[in-house]
Amino acid sequence: MVSSAFAVLLALTLTPVDLESDATRAWFLATYPAAAMRGVAVYDRLKMGVTCEIRRDDRTQPVIDAAYTAFDGRFRLDVFRDDPNHFADIYIGQPGDSVIVRVDDRCSSRPHYKVEGRDYETMVSGLRNSFRFPFTPWFVDARTICEVLLSDDVLIWKVHLLDDPEQGRVCDVYWTANVVVPPISSGRFRFAVDRNWVLLSRTHMVDAHHGLAIHLHYDDCEIDGVSIVQSSEHYVVRHGREILMRRYLRRSCRPLASAPDVFDPTFFRIAAGLSGTISPVRTVWDVLFPMFLAGAGLGICVCGLRTAGRWRTHESDRCRAGPFIGRDRR
Repeated sequence: MVSSAFAVLLALTLTPVDLESDATRAWFLATYPAAAMRGVAVYDRLKMGVTCEIRRDDRTQPVIDAAYTAFDGRFRLDVFRDDPNHFADIYIGQPGDSVIVRVDDRCSSRPHYKVEGRDYETMVSGLRNSFRFPFTPWFVDARTICEVLLSDDVLIWKVHLLDDPEQGRVCDVYWTANVVVPPISSGRFRFAVDRNWVLLSRTHMVDAHHGLAIHLHYDDCEIDGVSIVQSSEHYVVRHGREILMRRYLRRSCRPLASAPDVFDPTFFRIAAGLSGTISPVRTVWDVLFPMFLAGAGLGICVCGLRTAGRWRTHESDRCRAGPFIGRDRR
């Protein structure tokens, strides 16, 4: 039994082969989950700076700049720049106390905060679908790749190993939906075996010409032997053609040995409470402007006492000038 298993493993390390039997499929499913668990643990203790470009009609590229922090199931996403206005400003996710924070800093004197409570599982699932970059090497939307491959609704029909000059040993896993009613979706996962099984690409086709595709790239950045994704491109496939929709780029990355003090939403709740009760800090102009209006009003009244005809003329002139003097300075 042991010798036969060793023979299978030896064959895998020497030549490209198709693995289609129950035994070899079982070998893959027994090998990958342990590596994936290790990878998920590494990605769950890091801080990463990310830039996202959103492609629209192959022309404009709105940009999102963000910082992602994760530690033992807790996460925080700070969005610093959001040209397409897709996201709120801060997402803090932790079991029992998850919030979305919206910041209105159009008033330079004091930003105003709004805090909205969220269910933890709902927030995690939503973030993995909308800001995929930190999760893509190990997740398919809300589920891990392991959960997808081990589920009853997916059938692995082929596993192929080959040598890549850049990535080393590469494993392709082909799957199809385990259903009998069309359309029957299908796809492929490509893993870098020598890089702790990080995902290199995946496809999900709803038919022969339409679906989704993701390509991931890695540099020399590693944490505990696990490669950290450097960039990724996300495509839709229409009529057999890949159309780029989003491109993510890692700007910075560092591991976290202890939990940072960034997951407590108490500060934002206090700030949100104060936003509704405390007026913004008054500037010199805020003080002088009402005094100017009062003086102008007093002058108008004095002029009006001198002649009614001239009052009507001055009143008309002041009304025309009013919107520019009293407009909202925000």
